[in-house]
Amino acid sequence: MTRAVAHNAGRLPGGSAVAKPLRLAIWCAAILAVAFPAHGDPEVPLLGAVWPGSWAGLLLIIPVEAVIGVCFIGFGRKQAVKISTYANLISTLLGIPLAYIGLIMVAVLTEHWGEGSNSGLDRLYDVTLGSAGGFEYPDWTAPCARMFLCIPFFFVSVWSEYLLARKMLPKDDRPRALRWSWRANITSYSLIFLALTALLIYSLVAYSPDP
Repeated sequence: MTRAVAHNAGRLPGGSAVAKPLRLAIWCAAILAVAFPAHGDPEVPLLGAVWPGSWAGLLLIIPVEAVIGVCFIGFGRKQAVKISTYANLISTLLGIPLAYIGLIMVAVLTEHWGEGSNSGLDRLYDVTLGSAGGFEYPDWTAPCARMFLCIPFFFVSVWSEYLLARKMLPKDDRPRALRWSWRANITSYSLIFLALTALLIYSLVAYSPDP
């Protein structure tokens, strides 16, 4: 079974250049799937809330980024769909967990900054650098934490989608990969920010105490 999967992966557009990151992504996903539910640390749950939503969002993001490729970069339709699909699958499968792990490391190094304080600065830390942590979010701060997580996710997505698109394009077309990755991710993350802003406004209204 493993040999068959590896053999089929080698036939993906871009050949072995695509197969290598795909196999790495599959291994990372398997490790995360096994380790996270068994992990007792409270740093895991927020990824558990964000990652499934990222997969669901691909139903919108993949066609949007394919349209960007066709309308603004000059890709063919089939080419744009293939690049957008594979790039977003790898970005979601591998890039988001890696960005989250990096954020956890930053949170561990800076967690003492807000200790012993109940101030607004402490709450600001919780929803930014500490957003990978496992504290209990009031309704209105959960969208804020997710909005902050989008910042590292955005840059990792630009980088990972560019690398994969570059491998899938002919040599003469490779300079277009970076332009596509920036435009596509700016568009898709703008939509995500709009959705989270709407959720934040709703949460603020719903969380406001009755007069």
